[in-house]
Amino acid sequence: MNEGNIEQGAEHELGRIYDMGQFVANLGRQVHQAKLLCANKALLTDFKVEAKIVLADAEKVIVVDPSKLIELGGEHYTTVSVQFAPESIDEEQVKLIMPLIIGCTRDYAERQLQKLDIAYDIIEQPIDAQAQYGVVITQFPLADIEFGIHDVARVVIGCA
Repeated sequence: MNEGNIEQGAEHELGRIYDMGQFVANLGRQVHQAKLLCANKALLTDFKVEAKIVLADAEKVIVVDPSKLIELGGEHYTTVSVQFAPESIDEEQVKLIMPLIIGCTRDYAERQLQKLDIAYDIIEQPIDAQAQYGVVITQFPLADIEFGIHDVARVVIGCA
C-alpha cells in the first residue's frame, strides 16, 4: 500500500491512518490518562487500551473502524493492546471532598453522592416546616471538607 505523505489521522477506506510513532505515543497517553483516573478514584482494577490495526507499510498503521472488522475478517488485522494494573494505592492518603447538598432533594443529593462514589447513610428527622420535607437539612461532613474513602457521610432529610 503506498499512501504517500499522509496527515496524522487521515481518512482511509478501512479507518484512520497514523504514523507508527504517533500511534504508539497515543496509546501511551491513553494509558497514562487512565492511570491518573484510577489513582484519583482509588480504583484498583486492571485497565486495557486496545486497537485493531492493519500495517500500511513499515512506518504507517491503519486503525480499523469497528464497522469494517466483520468484512475485513480476523486474519487480516492485528489486535494491539496495552494493559496495566495500577500500582497499589495507599487508600489512607486518598481523600474525597464533600459537595454542598443542604437544600437539595433527597433524590438529587443521593445521585450527587453516588456520582462521586461517596458512601452515605440517610437519616430522616421529623420537622415542622413542610417546605423542608424530603430535603437535606444537614450533612456531615460539611461542604468542601475532605474525608477518607472509607468514611461514611451522614445526610439528614426532613420528614413529617
